[in-house]
Formats: sequence, C-alpha cells, structure tokens
Amino acid sequence: MSSSAAVASADTTAAGAISAALHAGNQSSAAEKKKLKPVTTKKIIHTKHKITTTRMGFTDAESIANENSEKNQKKGRSRKPRRIIPNEKEYIPEDEQPTARDIVGGRGGRSNHHPGNRPYWVRILESRAEYTNCRSDLDKSRIANGILMDPT
Repeated sequence: MSSSAAVASADTTAAGAISAALHAGNQSSAAEKKKLKPVTTKKIIHTKHKITTTRMGFTDAESIANENSEKNQKKGRSRKPRRIIPNEKEYIPEDEQPTARDIVGGRGGRSNHHPGNRPYWVRILESRAEYTNCRSDLDKSRIANGILMDPT
C-alpha cells in the first residue's frame, strides 16, 4: 500500500509540477501577448481561374448531351399566311365615284385634297389651338365630336 501510495503521490506531485510549470508559462506568454499584438490576416483563396475536372461515364455524358439538346431546341416560327393580292383590283365604279359634297376617308393625297373634305379641314384648323390647350380628355373628345357632327 505504501508503494502504490508513493507512486500515486509521485504522479500527483509530477502532475502538479507540470501543471504549475504550464500555468507559469501561460502567465509569461500572456505578458508577451500584451506586449506584442497579433495582426489577424485573412487567407484569400482565388477560385476564379481554378479549373475543376470531373470524370463521368459515357452514359452520363450522353444523357447530359441529350438533355442539353432538348433544352436548346427552338420553337419553329409560325408565320402569318401571306395576303393574296387579286389579279383584278376592285375600284369604285364610275357611277359611284365620290362627288364634291361627299366626304372621303382614308390616307393619302386623294382623301386629303378631296373637295368634300375641305370643310372638315377648315374646322380642324380652327379648333386646333383650343384642342391643344385642353387638359381633360372629356373636353378633347367633345371638340372632336363637334367637328364630326357639324363640319360647317
């Protein structure tokens, strides 16, 4: 019992001595730490140009290629059918041509310079300043309807 107690006490004494030495070492290193302040640095890893390669079996590459080709296929463009232009154009017959009192609608020189449209153009030019000065859409529509209903 005495030999085992002596061994146990020697172990505790040795452990205590080691612990005391470590504790004393920590105190001295703590003093050194206060004197020398460590500078923290970040380690930067550049991954922009890092090339990674993976190996895959033939079947994997084939299935991925099939998926990519299905995704990349574009829909066919559906076009509107072309307008068929008749060989013989249907003009207004001679006996139904607009007279000087008729109003001709449409675009272009013939409708703009038709004698029946002149009263409208006079009324439009007279109302232009009033129309542009209007702020509400209701007033503008009132002016436009007035021109259409009473051209003179």
